[in-house]
Amino acid sequence: VDPERTFVVTGRERHVGRAGEGNLPYPQRAIRTNDHLYIRNFAPDRWPMGDPKGLDDPAAEPPTYDELANDTMIAYADLDAGPSKAWMVHHRAESSVRDLFAMGFGKFPAEELYDLRADPHYMANVADDPAYADVRRELSDRLMAVLREQDDPRVVEDPCRYERPPYTDV
Repeated sequence: VDPERTFVVTGRERHVGRAGEGNLPYPQRAIRTNDHLYIRNFAPDRWPMGDPKGLDDPAAEPPTYDELANDTMIAYADLDAGPSKAWMVHHRAESSVRDLFAMGFGKFPAEELYDLRADPHYMANVADDPAYADVRRELSDRLMAVLREQDDPRVVEDPCRYERPPYTDV
């Protein structure tokens, strides 16, 4: 452990291999300091919780509550089946649930930045706020430097190995 280090870097490629179309991952890397969390979503066009299988339309009829509670693969397969998932899907169009559903099941922008002192629950993405431009740039640069230093395939390979077989079906 380096006692001088003031940050932690994390990453994710996938949780459930068959969650997205073509078994493509949802690649994320993040850097967290005492004050901020910066997340880079490398494929913001993909669904972080897996393909919605038509449920991105709030008017679409969902599978039954029991199906959602017991079959992980029926929709949003990167989130395990259970009563919470079933409830959220069944209530996703309600005004009191809509924003929470989008936060948990929706697509994310390419960059996210959270001010942990002002927003300890990560509710307000300030990545596009001009007041945070310097922090965003600094954390992005530091994250990318660490990823290059560690030879992270997502950063140093083009195309990245995780975007083709044997990791995917594409």
